[in-house]
Amino acid sequence: MIVFDASIYEKAAVKRACADYRELADIRMTEQNGSFRCEIRNPKGDPQLIADEFGNYVLNLTVMMEDTAD
Repeated sequence: MIVFDASIYEKAAVKRACADYRELADIRMTEQNGSFRCEIRNPKGDPQLIADEFGNYVLNLTVMMEDTAD
């Protein structure tokens, strides 16, 4: 389970990352207590590597979305 603080990360970034990673894993997002929780199921490869790269991708998407909002 990867947890993203909703006050830092864009919901749209998390949702897009889940969709973009669909060929690498089934990633389910839920919202709970001011956070986005992502459960990685059936990874096609090293689960830790996929989780780490997914987290980096969400961060990158969030930064890009914030840059375009300015």
